[in-house]
Amino acid sequence: MLDECIFMGSAEGNGKVTVHPDATPLTKEQMTLEVKSKRHPHSIMVLAVICMPELLNPYSCGERDGEVGRGEAAKFSEKNNGKVCLLRACAVDNYKKTVYQFGSDKNDKTRIPLHKKGDTKTVGITIDGEYYYDFFNDEGGVLDKIQEYFGENVDVVLQEDGAPGHGYNNLKNRSPTLIHDKLVDSALKRNVTIFKQPYNSPELNCLDLGIWHSLQSKVKNSNINYFNSKGDMYNENLLWLAVRKAWHELEAKTIFNCYMVREEILLLLIQNKGATIAKEPHAKIRKRFGTY
Repeated sequence: MLDECIFMGSAEGNGKVTVHPDATPLTKEQMTLEVKSKRHPHSIMVLAVICMPELLNPYSCGERDGEVGRGEAAKFSEKNNGKVCLLRACAVDNYKKTVYQFGSDKNDKTRIPLHKKGDTKTVGITIDGEYYYDFFNDEGGVLDKIQEYFGENVDVVLQEDGAPGHGYNNLKNRSPTLIHDKLVDSALKRNVTIFKQPYNSPELNCLDLGIWHSLQSKVKNSNINYFNSKGDMYNENLLWLAVRKAWHELEAKTIFNCYMVREEILLLLIQNKGATIAKEPHAKIRKRFGTY
C-alpha cells in the first residue's frame, strides 16, 4: 500500500515558540524568538509504502478453531516487518540571494550570513504525475525499494488511491493520464502491478487507517526544537529526522493490526453490498492476537 502525508511542526496562537513539556529547556534568548508565521508552520510531505508484516507463528497465534480465548501472541520477522520504504517529497534548488540572520539579542543588529547566493537547498514539492513517476523510477525510488524488500523475481501488487497527484484526471472521470500509463508500464517491467483502490475509501488503505496517526503522534511528542534562527530549510530537515525516527520506531504489530481491521472492513463492505459503513468495526484485533 502506498500513500503520502504532510507532517507539520507545531506553531500555535500568538506565534511564540511552543515548548513541549519533555523538550530541552530553552534559554531566555531562545524564548524570545518568534515563529516566522503562526499560520504557516514548517511542513514536509512524505510518501510511504507498507505491506503485511511476516508472521512467524501463523498457526499458533490468535484464536484457535473459533474457541474462546487466544493462543500465542503474534510474533513478527525483524527483516520483513512491513516497512517497505519512506521517502520525502522534495527537490534541490539554489538560493537566489544571500540570507542573513540577526544576533540572538533583539537589540543586536549585526547581520550574519546564513546562506550565500547559489548555495543549494532542499525544498518541499507538491506531488504531480511527473514527480510521482520520478519517485518510482529514480535510483533508490519506490521500485528499487520494493525489489529490495521482496526480491527481484517476486510479483507485487501495489495499492494506491486515485489522487490527481498520482496521475489521475479528476475532470475526466478520474481516468489515468499518459504519465500514469507510462508509470504502470515501467512498474510491470519490474514485476509490480499498480492497483487503484475504490473512490473515496481511505478506510481501505492501512496508512490512513492508523499508520499516519501513529507516526504523527510520535513526531508531535518528539523533543526536537524546530524553532531556531537557522532558517526554514534547517527546521524542515529536523522535522524530516523526527519523521524518520518515528518510522524506525514503528512496530510491525501496529501495521498488522491495521491490516486485520481492514480485513474486517472488507467483510462488512461485502455484507453491505458496497454501501457506506457508518462506523468502523471493532474486532478486538489486539486482544485476539496479543498485539497490544
